[in-house]
Amino acid sequence: KHQEACYKENMELAEKLSNFMNCVRRYGRDIIDEADEVLHHRFQLVYPLGDEQRLDGGEMRWKMAEMVLEAAKDQVAQVHARFKTTLDYRPKSAQAFPIIRVQATPEEMSAYKMLCQKIVKFILAGRASLTPAEFMDNMKNLSDTQKNSLEEFALAGELASPNERNFSEIPLDLNVRKAMLCMRGILASGVLLLALKKRYRVEYGLLSTTNVGRRENHSS
Repeated sequence: KHQEACYKENMELAEKLSNFMNCVRRYGRDIIDEADEVLHHRFQLVYPLGDEQRLDGGEMRWKMAEMVLEAAKDQVAQVHARFKTTLDYRPKSAQAFPIIRVQATPEEMSAYKMLCQKIVKFILAGRASLTPAEFMDNMKNLSDTQKNSLEEFALAGELASPNERNFSEIPLDLNVRKAMLCMRGILASGVLLLALKKRYRVEYGLLSTTNVGRRENHSS
């Protein structure tokens, strides 16, 4: 609130809040009962400050996540054919997302790296159903060398100076540049890997008619 008052040039309120905070810092003491529960992350709250603003990247944040999953679904069979021991893959119907689980140790991540490479190529080629027209138009104007630089940027775990410089020099629209940053965050920062290493045992959605009787008998 102090920062908000300063931003709105309400200096009288800002001064009162500043004096109050200084008093609390000087004389206040924190006494927390059951600290292990109160300080647990599930009880933390985030209080908004100032006017509402959209997250950087906007809707591309969740569109890119959907594009990555669509690409993974389309390309995983090819990767599984080569890495059957380190990649668990069980296809489902065309409408359902398959079971994909990376079983490799941190030292052996070849299957995941190959899957990420295919995902990047799939998206840069505009094969994802949610690919924006702006993204496709921008990709058509790039040379093969520039596209290769984008692939390296999206997959690099730690950016070296040449990768950063090459990415900054590629002529991308602002929204396309943010889309590339979102994709790199999902792939290179391990977000997709974290999701694919888990084993999910919860089924969401309505029960099919074939399972209703079985579930009722089990519960009785």
